[in-house]
Amino acid sequence: MGVSNTTYNSVLMINADLEEVKKFRQRIMAIETGTPTPVARIEKRAAYSEEDDFLNKTPYKPISEIRDLIEKTVCVTIGVVKDFSPGKSWWYKSCNICPLAMREVGDGYKCSRCNAESQNFTPRYSLNLKVADEESYASFIVYETVGSEYLQISAEDLRTKHILRGGNRIEFPEELSKFKNKTFLFKVSVKLENINSFQPVSITVMKLCHDEAIISSFKQKYSIDQDAFFPANSDVITLPADYSDINKVFSG
Repeated sequence: MGVSNTTYNSVLMINADLEEVKKFRQRIMAIETGTPTPVARIEKRAAYSEEDDFLNKTPYKPISEIRDLIEKTVCVTIGVVKDFSPGKSWWYKSCNICPLAMREVGDGYKCSRCNAESQNFTPRYSLNLKVADEESYASFIVYETVGSEYLQISAEDLRTKHILRGGNRIEFPEELSKFKNKTFLFKVSVKLENINSFQPVSITVMKLCHDEAIISSFKQKYSIDQDAFFPANSDVITLPADYSDINKVFSG
Protein backbone atom coordinates (compact mmCIF):
# COMPACT_ATOMS: atom_id res chain seq x y z
CA MET A 1 0.00 0.00 0.00
CA GLY A 2 1.44 3.40 -1.01
CA VAL A 3 0.92 6.91 0.30
CA SER A 4 2.25 9.81 -1.78
CA ASN A 5 2.00 13.49 -2.56
CA THR A 6 3.60 15.64 -5.19
CA THR A 7 6.96 15.46 -3.44
CA TYR A 8 7.25 12.20 -1.47
CA ASN A 9 6.14 8.60 -1.78
CA SER A 10 5.86 6.28 1.24
CA VAL A 11 5.18 2.57 1.39
CA LEU A 12 2.91 1.35 4.22
CA MET A 13 3.23 -2.36 5.02
CA ILE A 14 0.57 -4.07 7.18
CA ASN A 15 1.55 -7.19 9.18
CA ALA A 16 4.81 -7.40 7.28
CA ASP A 17 7.15 -10.19 8.40
CA LEU A 18 10.19 -7.99 9.00
CA GLU A 19 12.98 -8.69 11.51
CA GLU A 20 12.82 -5.14 12.89
CA VAL A 21 9.10 -5.53 13.53
CA LYS A 22 9.62 -8.85 15.34
CA LYS A 23 12.24 -7.33 17.67
CA PHE A 24 9.99 -4.35 18.41
CA ARG A 25 7.09 -6.66 19.31
CA GLN A 26 9.35 -8.69 21.61
CA ARG A 27 10.46 -5.55 23.46
CA ILE A 28 6.86 -4.44 23.97
CA MET A 29 5.82 -7.90 25.23
CA ALA A 30 8.78 -7.97 27.62
CA ILE A 31 7.71 -4.67 29.18
CA GLU A 32 4.08 -5.78 29.56
CA THR A 33 4.91 -9.17 31.10
CA GLY A 34 7.80 -8.00 33.26
CA THR A 35 10.32 -10.16 31.40
CA PRO A 36 13.85 -8.82 31.93
CA THR A 37 15.22 -6.92 28.95
CA PRO A 38 18.69 -7.75 27.59
CA VAL A 39 20.06 -4.74 29.48
CA ALA A 40 18.60 -6.00 32.78
CA ARG A 41 20.12 -9.44 32.19
CA ILE A 42 23.53 -7.92 31.51
CA GLU A 43 23.34 -5.90 34.75
CA LYS A 44 22.41 -9.02 36.70
CA ARG A 45 25.38 -10.94 35.30
CA ALA A 46 27.66 -8.04 36.14
CA ALA A 47 26.82 -8.19 39.87
CA TYR A 48 29.58 -9.89 41.87
CA SER A 49 29.07 -13.24 43.53
CA GLU A 50 28.49 -14.01 47.19
CA GLU A 51 32.04 -15.33 47.45
CA ASP A 52 33.49 -12.16 45.94
CA ASP A 53 31.36 -10.01 48.22
CA PHE A 54 32.56 -11.69 51.42
CA LEU A 55 36.17 -12.31 50.41
CA ASN A 56 37.07 -9.25 48.36
CA LYS A 57 34.48 -6.50 48.10
CA THR A 58 33.64 -5.85 51.76
CA PRO A 59 36.25 -5.20 54.50
CA TYR A 60 36.59 -7.66 57.38
CA LYS A 61 36.41 -6.63 61.03
CA PRO A 62 36.40 -8.95 64.07
CA ILE A 63 33.55 -8.55 66.52
CA SER A 64 35.72 -6.68 69.02
CA GLU A 65 36.39 -3.94 66.45
CA ILE A 66 32.77 -3.79 65.36
CA ARG A 67 31.66 -3.08 68.92
CA ASP A 68 34.00 -0.08 69.11
CA LEU A 69 32.87 1.58 65.87
CA ILE A 70 31.49 5.11 66.16
CA GLU A 71 30.74 5.75 62.49
CA LYS A 72 28.18 3.98 60.35
CA THR A 73 29.99 1.09 58.69
CA VAL A 74 29.34 -1.91 56.47
CA CYS A 75 31.72 -4.83 56.97
CA VAL A 76 31.93 -8.61 57.14
CA THR A 77 32.78 -10.78 60.11
CA ILE A 78 32.74 -14.40 61.21
CA GLY A 79 31.21 -15.91 64.32
CA VAL A 80 29.27 -18.70 65.98
CA VAL A 81 25.62 -18.18 66.91
CA LYS A 82 25.52 -19.20 70.57
CA ASP A 83 21.87 -18.52 71.31
CA PHE A 84 19.08 -15.95 71.12
CA SER A 85 18.96 -12.99 73.48
CA PRO A 86 16.73 -13.77 76.49
CA GLY A 87 13.59 -11.74 76.89
CA LYS A 88 13.48 -10.79 73.21
CA SER A 89 10.68 -11.84 70.90
CA TRP A 90 11.61 -13.45 67.58
CA TRP A 91 9.12 -11.37 65.59
CA TYR A 92 7.42 -7.98 65.67
CA LYS A 93 4.20 -6.39 64.46
CA SER A 94 5.09 -4.73 61.17
CA CYS A 95 3.21 -2.19 59.11
CA ASN A 96 1.45 -3.73 56.10
CA ILE A 97 2.92 -1.06 53.82
CA CYS A 98 6.46 -0.50 55.12
CA PRO A 99 8.70 -2.66 57.38
CA LEU A 100 8.55 -0.38 60.43
CA ALA A 101 6.94 -1.61 63.64
CA MET A 102 3.34 -0.64 64.35
CA ARG A 103 2.06 0.63 67.68
CA GLU A 104 -1.33 -0.05 69.18
CA VAL A 105 -3.76 2.86 68.89
CA GLY A 106 -7.25 2.23 70.21
CA ASP A 107 -8.59 -0.95 68.66
CA GLY A 108 -6.07 -0.96 65.83
CA TYR A 109 -2.49 -0.20 64.89
CA LYS A 110 -0.66 2.80 63.44
CA CYS A 111 2.72 3.04 61.74
CA SER A 112 5.03 5.77 63.02
CA ARG A 113 6.75 6.13 59.65
CA CYS A 114 4.01 6.22 57.02
CA ASN A 115 1.09 6.82 59.44
CA ALA A 116 -0.83 3.90 57.95
CA GLU A 117 -3.68 2.69 60.16
CA SER A 118 -4.99 -0.85 60.18
CA GLN A 119 -6.87 -3.42 62.20
CA ASN A 120 -4.12 -5.97 61.58
CA PHE A 121 -0.38 -6.24 61.08
CA THR A 122 2.25 -8.32 59.28
CA PRO A 123 4.55 -10.47 61.46
CA ARG A 124 8.23 -10.01 60.51
CA TYR A 125 11.42 -11.49 61.91
CA SER A 126 13.42 -9.65 64.55
CA LEU A 127 15.95 -12.24 65.66
CA ASN A 128 18.50 -11.11 68.24
CA LEU A 129 21.41 -13.51 67.86
CA LYS A 130 24.24 -13.91 70.37
CA VAL A 131 27.29 -14.15 68.11
CA ALA A 132 30.81 -14.91 69.35
CA ASP A 133 34.26 -15.31 67.85
CA GLU A 134 37.54 -16.17 69.59
CA GLU A 135 37.83 -12.77 71.30
CA SER A 136 34.45 -11.12 71.76
CA TYR A 137 30.69 -11.33 71.35
CA ALA A 138 27.78 -9.11 70.37
CA SER A 139 24.11 -9.04 69.50
CA PHE A 140 23.32 -9.25 65.79
CA ILE A 141 19.81 -8.50 64.56
CA VAL A 142 18.34 -10.52 61.70
CA TYR A 143 15.23 -9.12 60.04
CA GLU A 144 12.70 -10.54 57.61
CA THR A 145 14.62 -10.61 54.33
CA VAL A 146 17.68 -12.42 55.68
CA GLY A 147 15.73 -14.57 58.14
CA SER A 148 13.17 -15.88 55.65
CA GLU A 149 15.87 -16.58 53.06
CA TYR A 150 17.91 -18.71 55.47
CA LEU A 151 14.97 -20.45 57.16
CA GLN A 152 13.03 -20.83 53.90
CA ILE A 153 9.85 -19.66 55.61
CA SER A 154 8.44 -16.22 56.35
CA ALA A 155 7.85 -15.03 59.90
CA GLU A 156 4.14 -14.82 59.16
CA ASP A 157 3.95 -18.46 58.04
CA LEU A 158 6.19 -19.66 60.88
CA ARG A 159 4.08 -17.81 63.45
CA THR A 160 0.94 -19.46 62.09
CA LYS A 161 2.63 -22.86 62.14
CA HIS A 162 3.87 -22.22 65.68
CA ILE A 163 0.39 -21.25 66.93
CA LEU A 164 -1.22 -24.31 65.34
CA ARG A 165 1.25 -26.45 67.30
CA GLY A 166 0.13 -24.77 70.52
CA GLY A 167 3.08 -22.40 70.86
CA ASN A 168 2.91 -18.91 72.36
CA ARG A 169 4.74 -15.62 71.78
CA ILE A 170 7.32 -16.31 74.50
CA GLU A 171 8.37 -19.69 73.13
CA PHE A 172 10.67 -19.91 70.12
CA PRO A 173 9.65 -22.24 67.27
CA GLU A 174 11.90 -25.27 66.83
CA GLU A 175 12.72 -24.12 63.29
CA LEU A 176 14.83 -21.28 64.72
CA SER A 177 17.30 -23.78 66.16
CA LYS A 178 18.71 -23.90 62.64
CA PHE A 179 20.73 -20.82 63.65
CA LYS A 180 22.19 -22.17 66.89
CA ASN A 181 25.76 -23.45 67.17
CA LYS A 182 26.45 -22.64 63.53
CA THR A 183 29.39 -20.71 62.12
CA PHE A 184 28.42 -17.98 59.66
CA LEU A 185 29.95 -15.17 57.69
CA PHE A 186 27.94 -12.02 58.35
CA LYS A 187 27.76 -8.90 56.21
CA VAL A 188 26.54 -6.29 58.67
CA SER A 189 25.52 -2.66 58.87
CA VAL A 190 26.80 -1.06 62.07
CA LYS A 191 25.39 2.14 63.56
CA LEU A 192 26.06 3.91 66.85
CA GLU A 193 22.89 3.86 68.95
CA ASN A 194 23.57 4.54 72.62
CA ILE A 195 27.09 5.28 73.85
CA ASN A 196 26.06 4.43 77.44
CA SER A 197 24.62 0.98 76.76
CA PHE A 198 26.42 -2.34 77.18
CA GLN A 199 26.60 -2.57 73.39
CA PRO A 200 26.74 0.99 71.99
CA VAL A 201 26.13 -0.05 68.38
CA SER A 202 23.29 -1.77 66.59
CA ILE A 203 24.50 -4.53 64.28
CA THR A 204 22.04 -5.43 61.54
CA VAL A 205 22.72 -8.47 59.36
CA MET A 206 22.48 -7.56 55.68
CA LYS A 207 23.62 -10.90 54.33
CA LEU A 208 24.32 -14.33 55.78
CA CYS A 209 26.71 -16.94 54.36
CA HIS A 210 26.82 -20.55 55.54
CA ASP A 211 28.64 -21.99 52.53
CA GLU A 212 31.44 -24.14 54.00
CA ALA A 213 33.78 -23.59 51.05
CA ILE A 214 33.47 -19.80 51.27
CA ILE A 215 33.87 -19.88 55.06
CA SER A 216 37.00 -22.02 54.70
CA SER A 217 38.48 -19.58 52.15
CA PHE A 218 37.62 -16.68 54.46
CA LYS A 219 39.43 -18.28 57.41
CA GLN A 220 42.45 -19.01 55.27
CA LYS A 221 42.61 -15.46 53.89
CA TYR A 222 42.45 -13.83 57.33
CA SER A 223 44.38 -16.56 59.20
CA ILE A 224 41.44 -17.37 61.45
CA ASP A 225 41.86 -20.48 63.58
CA GLN A 226 38.56 -22.31 63.90
CA ASP A 227 39.93 -24.26 66.88
CA ALA A 228 40.32 -20.96 68.75
CA PHE A 229 36.59 -20.33 68.49
CA PHE A 230 34.43 -21.14 71.46
CA PRO A 231 33.15 -24.70 70.93
CA ALA A 232 29.62 -24.82 69.60
CA ASN A 233 28.40 -26.66 72.70
CA SER A 234 30.46 -24.61 75.16
CA ASP A 235 28.94 -22.61 78.00
CA VAL A 236 32.13 -20.62 78.62
CA ILE A 237 30.42 -17.40 77.57
CA THR A 238 27.80 -15.98 79.88
CA LEU A 239 26.13 -13.08 78.13
CA PRO A 240 24.18 -10.44 80.07
CA ALA A 241 20.44 -10.82 79.67
CA ASP A 242 20.13 -7.22 78.53
CA TYR A 243 23.26 -7.00 76.40
CA SER A 244 21.23 -6.50 73.24
CA ASP A 245 18.87 -3.96 74.78
CA ILE A 246 19.30 -1.32 72.09
CA ASN A 247 16.96 0.82 70.08
CA LYS A 248 15.66 -1.06 67.06
CA VAL A 249 15.29 0.38 63.62
CA PHE A 250 13.22 -2.19 61.80
CA SER A 251 14.39 -2.65 58.22
CA GLY A 252 13.09 -6.05 57.21
